[in-house]
Amino acid sequence: LGQQGGTLKAVTGALESGTRLVSLPGIPSGTLVAKECATGCPVFRLRFDSTTRFYIGKQPVPYAKFREAASKGDLYLLISYRYSDNTLTRLRIPAVASK
Repeated sequence: LGQQGGTLKAVTGALESGTRLVSLPGIPSGTLVAKECATGCPVFRLRFDSTTRFYIGKQPVPYAKFREAASKGDLYLLISYRYSDNTLTRLRIPAVASK
C-alpha cells in the first residue's frame, strides 16, 4: 500500500438478500444457501462457524432470537462472509423485526 506499492485485497464479501431467499437452519451449523434475487442470481453456499454473529439492527442477539425475528415476513437481510473459505461472519436484519 502507498509507497510500498502493494495492492488492496478484499477479505470479506457481502450479499444483500431477503429472509425469503435463504433457508435458515434450526441451529447455526452447516451451510446457509443464499441468493440475492428470486431468479437468475447465483447461489452462494456459506458455512456457519463458532464466530458467526447475528444482529437485529445494531443489537447482537442469540441465533434463536435472530431466526424467530427473521420468520416474521420478507425482511431485508445483509449477509457478510469471508472470501477465503466462504464462512459466514455476520447476518443482520432490520431492527423493526424485533417489534
